[in-house]
Amino acid sequence: MPDILPTDIVPATQPVAAAPAPAEEAPDELTSLIGQDGEIPEEVLRIPAFNALLEGKPGAIYAAQGEKSPELETIMKNSKELIKAGFGFYKADSKPVNVMFNALTITPQELAQADSEGRLDEVATPFSEVKASYDQLISEDQAKAGKTAAAAAPTVPGPSAPPPPASVQNKLATARTDNLTPGAPTSGPSPGQGRILNSLRKPVV
Repeated sequence: MPDILPTDIVPATQPVAAAPAPAEEAPDELTSLIGQDGEIPEEVLRIPAFNALLEGKPGAIYAAQGEKSPELETIMKNSKELIKAGFGFYKADSKPVNVMFNALTITPQELAQADSEGRLDEVATPFSEVKASYDQLISEDQAKAGKTAAAAAPTVPGPSAPPPPASVQNKLATARTDNLTPGAPTSGPSPGQGRILNSLRKPVV
């Protein structure tokens, strides 16, 4: 038989092991809580800017890390309940801000991708801008309501002097009756008062 050269030896084919599937990234504790039938606290619903987020216009808002305001403190105090109600929080990498988002409008993955691509301002709006817009709208509505109330308010008569004695009232009533009769003679300090009153009641031609 012919000699077997080393080059003629073909190594046995070993079965190639299938590459393990990439392990799914475990959701963090906060993300896993999103949408677990939580209720939005009443004090948060009183924040006008939060209602914009609730409506998904915009779908995400952000504030500078360390920024403080009564509204933001109220939101953070109720963060766990808000997460259960379908809202999420995200610490941005492209700028030093913290983001709050409506998970029904934008997913955490979409937000993270926009952040990594430097497009955070395309999907999130500064909290200060949303607050300023609502404050202006509320101010305009209050101004309109104030003008309407002022126009509709009845004229309140000022304080009057005590009524005169009965005898004086009777004389005044008689004088008024005489003066209100068109063309009737008048008495008292203002002759012709009845005729002037009647002329004022006539429509202007």
